[in-house]
Amino acid sequence: MENHTRLCYTSSNGDPWLLAKLRAPGEITARHEPNDASGGRTSDIDVETFAASKSGSQEH
Repeated sequence: MENHTRLCYTSSNGDPWLLAKLRAPGEITARHEPNDASGGRTSDIDVETFAASKSGSQEH
């Protein structure tokens, strides 16, 4: 099974935030794919942590 993603937000600097369904059954994460100016290193966090940490921000 391959990974599937869906865009859920694009920040003002163009960084996409995606919902990513990973290979493990039922595993869904929030994936940040920063552009080079933002560091360029993709990171995944669980959806609950993402939602809690982004309260009040544009991503939320």
